[in-house]
Amino acid sequence: FIENIVYVGKSPVETKVIDIYSQEIESLSQNYKEKDYIVPSMRVDAILSEIYTLSRSQTKDKIEKGHLFINDKEQFFPSTPLESGDIVSFRQCGKFKVGEQVRTTKSGNIVLHIKQYA
Repeated sequence: FIENIVYVGKSPVETKVIDIYSQEIESLSQNYKEKDYIVPSMRVDAILSEIYTLSRSQTKDKIEKGHLFINDKEQFFPSTPLESGDIVSFRQCGKFKVGEQVRTTKSGNIVLHIKQYA
């Protein structure tokens, strides 16, 4: 089966079978840009607005148009809460993984660790 794959879309590709425990697999890794953000809540619109420096209304419009995917499922509600470990994809903006809540500020905001895919 694997020998039959010669194109992905219009791009030619080469395939080969490798051992899952080989050094070649271990050398593959995701490149992240890690950063802490201060957000008022764990709502997806608040977090997206902070990460991509958009207004909450711009973020809401994009979400309602179907530009948001959380863990590969399309979401249309700006009030959807995010949890640690969620993978969020926002069309025309980027993709990130929600990390742990680092701490809470004196004013009650949340310091959230985010890993953006590079």
